[in-house]
Amino acid sequence: MKSLAVTLTAGLLVIAASCLIDRKSSDFECSPGDDCGVGRMCDQGFCVQEECPSACNDGCNTVSRTCDINCNGVGECGATVCPAGYACSISCSRMNACSSVDCTMATSCEISCSDRNACGSITCGSGACDIQCTDTDACGAINCGGSCACDVQCSTIGDECSTMTCPAGTGTPCTQDGTTATVCASNQQAGCGTCL
Repeated sequence: MKSLAVTLTAGLLVIAASCLIDRKSSDFECSPGDDCGVGRMCDQGFCVQEECPSACNDGCNTVSRTCDINCNGVGECGATVCPAGYACSISCSRMNACSSVDCTMATSCEISCSDRNACGSITCGSGACDIQCTDTDACGAINCGGSCACDVQCSTIGDECSTMTCPAGTGTPCTQDGTTATVCASNQQAGCGTCL
């Protein structure tokens, strides 16, 4: 009788343990390119929780698609790329922290370059770009010519900022004074700041 009780107990433990095994449900099967919903992605045939892209070294939100990139060491981040489909906040706060900044696939980017030569070239895509260059030669060449809105903060082109390509408004460059002698600004000229 005792051995029957032991056998039954062992059997119940096996059944209980099997309930804890992580099985993939057919409800979550997918094919490459399928939309798994907000915060999920198709991986090896199943919709799984999406993880933060590795570039987002200071955290991310996979639902709201925001990404924080913090480069506060000399040469820490090298070529910095905002992941596709994310809105990035990028901080390059030491000399040569970001050898380049690529926001071509981002929905938007806020970029802060706050030390000498903190950022190399900066390239924005069609999303909005807000760039702050707050030390001598903090930013390399800036290209936001295809952006729906581009704002650059620096006192003097050739001092804090290098050369820049700004969006074109309705016949006038999207800069502070409508000439190529000043920095990009999205709210000064007609046809600038066209983000939806």
